[in-house]
Amino acid sequence: KRTKEEWVHGNATVTTKDEAGEALSGLTIGLYPSRECAENTEIAIYSEQSFAISTGLDALKSCLPTETGAEHSTTLYLKQKAAPIGYNADTTVYPVIITKAVNTELVEESNTYTYVTTITYGIAIDARNAIDITNKKRIKEECVNGSVTVTSKDEAGEALSSLSFGLYPSQECVEGTEITTYTGQSFTISTDLSALSGHLPTETGVENAAALYLKQKAAPDGYEPDTAIHPVIITMATVTALDSNDNAFTTTTTYGITIDTESEITITNKRHSDSNTGGNTIKQEGEGNPTNEVNGDITGSEGNGNNTTAGEGEDTATEESGKSTRDGEDEGIATGENDKIVSGGKVDTTAAWDMKSRGTKAKPAMQKQNTSIPQASDEQKEGEVIHRAEIEWFISMLQETISIITRLREFLSTFVRTNLFAFLK
Repeated sequence: KRTKEEWVHGNATVTTKDEAGEALSGLTIGLYPSRECAENTEIAIYSEQSFAISTGLDALKSCLPTETGAEHSTTLYLKQKAAPIGYNADTTVYPVIITKAVNTELVEESNTYTYVTTITYGIAIDARNAIDITNKKRIKEECVNGSVTVTSKDEAGEALSSLSFGLYPSQECVEGTEITTYTGQSFTISTDLSALSGHLPTETGVENAAALYLKQKAAPDGYEPDTAIHPVIITMATVTALDSNDNAFTTTTTYGITIDTESEITITNKRHSDSNTGGNTIKQEGEGNPTNEVNGDITGSEGNGNNTTAGEGEDTATEESGKSTRDGEDEGIATGENDKIVSGGKVDTTAAWDMKSRGTKAKPAMQKQNTSIPQASDEQKEGEVIHRAEIEWFISMLQETISIITRLREFLSTFVRTNLFAFLK
């Protein structure tokens, strides 16, 4: 027989990728004669991102089956030796099966007939003719926490303690639903607080931010609490970068936090409106009325007014130490001025009431007296001084009222007499 042999070699393809399906280079893969894949027993080593294992490789000649049939196939083993920096190697051992098939045919070439024997070597990796080997990133987690600061002060800008605050999951700030509470003049809200672990965002982006709410629960004695509700916004951002020193990718999760869109705020508590500790001035001014002033520890009353009454005669009233005297007739102009009353046991009071019949304003006659009063506590002194000022104001108002009534009585009397006389006539 005229015979001829031909060989057909099979190929199996290997592609390396990362877990996202992207091409990954820098891997080393070995082909071993046994499942143990012992180091230094490799039949062949591959380092390309994509490669083919061919039965025609010279290194595989000694591994090819010599007989046909599956029962006579040769089994080799493929395993990754090394991974790129920052990746974990695939530890799977992949079986590589090589089979042999023989086929003889009579082939006619140029009127010449030849028996052609075709020897075909088939190859499959894990029962497939192509596989992907995937390497996953070696991840190291890091967390960066944010914080905001809250400081408490009074309206004068001085530090204020004994406040308490609640951090709530909803804007209603319902009592008893606090995530956590804070006390003291200054405190920090930090995202690493264990109580906040269930309230942190799980996805990145402003649209996935978590919103909490801070509200004051109690104020120091004598102060009004801040009623504002302060939104606390927490965001999350992640960045992954290769750390060649650690042979890993470091994923850094950063939690940002703001309160009222700021990194720190000051909460101010004002004193109760009925708490007077000095520095307040109350004034009442006008003709015929005294002016009362309260300034800190110095309390005084001043009256300066003119009241005009038409009539005859003069009437002068002088007030001193809460007493008043009259001299003259109940007609005329009343003017009065009281000097300041000073704490410390001394009272400096001047009052002059000058009644005249001209119907015009008169200048006050100044007359000063110093009268000693018994020593008392500051609180008693302040009360006595305020009480004296009130009495003096009341007396001045009473005198003004009497003057007005007197003028009205005279007007009515004159009006009735004049019109009655004209009517009768």
